[in-house]
Amino acid sequence: MTIAQYIELFAGDSGFVIGYNEIPDLTRTLKWDSDDSSILTRILSVATQFGAELSFRFEVGGLSVIGKYIDIRKNIGGNHGVYLRVDTDLNKIVTTTDIADLCTAIAGTGGTPEGSNDPITLKGYHWIDPNGRYVLGDDGVLRDPVALRTWSRLLSNSNPDPKDAHITRTKTYEATTQATLLQSVLSDLEKFNHPAVNYEVDIAKLPDNVSIGDTVYLVDEDEQLFLSARVLELTYSYSNESGTATLG
Repeated sequence: MTIAQYIELFAGDSGFVIGYNEIPDLTRTLKWDSDDSSILTRILSVATQFGAELSFRFEVGGLSVIGKYIDIRKNIGGNHGVYLRVDTDLNKIVTTTDIADLCTAIAGTGGTPEGSNDPITLKGYHWIDPNGRYVLGDDGVLRDPVALRTWSRLLSNSNPDPKDAHITRTKTYEATTQATLLQSVLSDLEKFNHPAVNYEVDIAKLPDNVSIGDTVYLVDEDEQLFLSARVLELTYSYSNESGTATLG
């Protein structure tokens, strides 16, 4: 079905209808293995699988809402070359790192294929990384020997290049074939084989022409820190004459 057909199916009698639709003719065959998602979660999942972004819009007449719309966009926002600099537009940028989810190996378990009693794993699956970094073992565990050099529990002055003691995590996925399971495991290992870096930005002033979805550039020349970020959320308090922006 088209993305509009999926959204209309799930939105039901919510009162929301399709507004702008920039991909009216694109179709996908989608499947979900659980029914416990909220309407919003399911609609956002549809958008992700179509590679689209959604915005929610209200039409107001007087004191009444007379229209509620879901706009389907290929991409929300733009890049207008807006630079925000510390000591001018930004008060400070605070950098933090988090290793809570870090791992150097993942043992993945998928769903249970039709006609089988057991969920799939990567045991017995043959795959060679074309880039030569990741190694899939006979035990079905995907490992990153490069990350191991930094994060092995055996790393020491006497053992500067350890070959073992991976940080291994067990993860469950919805994939029902080994090929799709491998891609899910590989994607997570690429994401979690290094510390997550977060930036807290104290914005002194944000240009009036910056909107949700726009790309902006953050600059701290003293720290040689240069970031690009999208504006995910804008919140204004008209009574306090202040606002906050969430960047990602």
